[in-house]
Amino acid sequence: YPAAPVVPEMPSFSTLSSAAYEKLQQARESLVIPPFLREFNDQIKGGFPNKRRLDVVQEFFKYTEDEARCFFNELDRNKDGVVTLEDM
Repeated sequence: YPAAPVVPEMPSFSTLSSAAYEKLQQARESLVIPPFLREFNDQIKGGFPNKRRLDVVQEFFKYTEDEARCFFNELDRNKDGVVTLEDM
């Protein structure tokens, strides 16, 4: 078996010089987070999404499942439950 890759350890912030810590803080402040990620992060604070968010996700997957079923039924012209090249 090949050797497992070596994962570098994160440096301890207590060992950073004040200049390096200042640069890290500036980089963090200048970081731009897209609004949808910020909204998603706000929704799952505490590790649990709210009920509305779960309902929206459930609706989305129900819609896509229904659409996929309709698409499959359109392709399966002889209604044997299998889509073949002849069906297309």
